[in-house]
Amino acid sequence: MDLGISGYTIGMGSIAQSLNARWAQFSLNVLEEAPVHRDVIAALVDDMTANGCAPILDARGTMDDLARIVTSITEPGAWQMAVDQYTDRILNILEAEPRIKELEVWGSADLPIIVGGHGPQFDASTILAEVHAQVEAAFPQVRVLSGGYCVNADCMFVQFGLCEHAPEGFDVCNAHPLPMPCETLEVTLGVYAERLDYIRELLNEHCASQPFASTGFGVPTLATAPPPDLNIGTHWQLPGGVRAIAYAEAGTYYRAMLECFEEFGFEYVCLIAQDVLHGGKYKHWQEACGLLKADGRPKSFVDKLVLWAQERDPFTMEEEDVSATA
Repeated sequence: MDLGISGYTIGMGSIAQSLNARWAQFSLNVLEEAPVHRDVIAALVDDMTANGCAPILDARGTMDDLARIVTSITEPGAWQMAVDQYTDRILNILEAEPRIKELEVWGSADLPIIVGGHGPQFDASTILAEVHAQVEAAFPQVRVLSGGYCVNADCMFVQFGLCEHAPEGFDVCNAHPLPMPCETLEVTLGVYAERLDYIRELLNEHCASQPFASTGFGVPTLATAPPPDLNIGTHWQLPGGVRAIAYAEAGTYYRAMLECFEEFGFEYVCLIAQDVLHGGKYKHWQEACGLLKADGRPKSFVDKLVLWAQERDPFTMEEEDVSATA
């Protein structure tokens, strides 16, 4: 199993190299009125590849965009036009940047509000299948990843979305299996093993036995009890009532959970790079799942995680022949 960086930005090469990461995921809102210029994307991919990482494009809009398409558009022709706008933006990026071979469709760790939907054309998995068909026709070398749902390794989207509406509409079963550590690590590992085993069974029986990968994994962590000025609740309490573990526990959590994913055959797991604060506060608990603090400094457990990553998969450099030539 390879490691990667989720939410990669220029300047993250050092953390990527220290983990011997081979993948780097980045997100673009492809439905923005003014699309990101191709030179910006090229510069980002240049930085990724220079640091040994293959790029993964998470093509998304806002959750409001997704909800509008899947719940508000009742006329099939209008639905197709909305999905085509999304897909056309993706195809333009893939044409401009041929180094992108992995495409995540509307990645999000949130459970989709539209699981099941009101009919096949309104389901997020049907959007996935439509994007897959168009991408496969235009760029057969690109693998399409399902959106990264599955907080706590939840099975709902796979069972009621992918299996029912898009059993062959994706190449990789992607997850963002962020834990909500309200129980012990042992309990968490038991729940994950049971659920991942069930998802594997679903994929084998109802889909096309697609492999696992994760474009976004992290554990919510805080150094100590949050200072009062952050106003994010009680001791290690994050928005939504989720308990963040202390940095001192984080190395054990990361290693154990990554080893669990490896046992289930994940091709790669991208670790969320950096925390996000809004006015000095966490808006959502998922924004506390980074390896780096919001200011870019590594959290204290990262050194031990790096040591583990290097021990399991040592960084190797190509030998350079420096002998004089005749």
